[in-house]
Amino acid sequence: MSEYYCFTTFPDIYWDFYAKKMVESYVEYFPKDCDLHVYVDTREDKDFKKYMIANNVHVYHYYNSCPDLIDFKNRNYDRTFNNFKPFQETLDDRSVKSKFRWQAYKFAYKAFVIIRELQLTRKKKAVWLDADMFFDQPIDYKWLDYLLNDKDIAFMDRRPNRFPETGFVIWDTESTNFSTFLYHYKKCYENDHLFNLREWHDAVAFEYSIIESEKEGLETNNLSLDKEGKMTSHSHVQATGILAERMDHIKGKRKQIGYSAERVK
Repeated sequence: MSEYYCFTTFPDIYWDFYAKKMVESYVEYFPKDCDLHVYVDTREDKDFKKYMIANNVHVYHYYNSCPDLIDFKNRNYDRTFNNFKPFQETLDDRSVKSKFRWQAYKFAYKAFVIIRELQLTRKKKAVWLDADMFFDQPIDYKWLDYLLNDKDIAFMDRRPNRFPETGFVIWDTESTNFSTFLYHYKKCYENDHLFNLREWHDAVAFEYSIIESEKEGLETNNLSLDKEGKMTSHSHVQATGILAERMDHIKGKRKQIGYSAERVK
C-alpha cells in the first residue's frame, strides 16, 4: 500500500494551457495507487469530470475547500505594493521591479492548499506538485524515498542567495518535526505573519518555516543538487538539478514553448 499522496491546484482557465498535461503525465508515470488531489480554482460550480481522468485523481472546488483564502484576502485587501510607499523606499531596484514578490494574495492559493492537505495528512508522505510541470519518466516509490532520504522535508534549497524553489516538495508527516514546520507555515497566513517577512509570497513563507523549524531540529534534503551532488548554479534548479531526470517545470514564459531549454536530463 502506498505511503505517498500528492496534491496541486490550478485555475480552471489554465487547464488546456498547461494543467492538463501535468495531470495526464501524472497518471501515466506515477504509481496507480498514488492519489493526486486537485483543487480547481473557479468561481463556478462546474462539472469536474473532465479533470477526473483516472481513479487516482480526486478533484475539489477550491473555494469550497479552502474558505480561509477569502478571509485572508478580506483582512489584507489594502496590503499591496503600491500602498506601501515608506516600505518601497527600503528596497533595492531589483525588488521594486519584481512586483510578484509582493503579490501575497496571488500566491496564497498554493499556500492554503498546502495547509489543508498537510492538516489532513492522508498518508505518511505528502508531495506538493506545481501544476505547470510534467513528467516524462516513471516516478516510483524507491526514487521518492531516495529524494526524501529519511529526512523531514525534501525541497530545492537555494539558500543563502535565493529563496527556495517550491515547485516540488516532499514532507514526512510522521516525523517529529513535521508539526513544527506546519505551525510556522500556518502562522504566516492565519496570523498574517507573512507581512513581517522580507517578501510576501509562499516561497518566503516556506523559507521562514524551514529556518524556524531547523532551530528545533528539522532535517532537510536539498533537491537543488546535480547528478554529481554539487549545487547547481542555475536559477531554474528544477530543470538543472536531480529532478530534471524525470520531470520538467515550465515556469513563466517557458509555457509558451512547452519545455525548459535549460533542462539537463
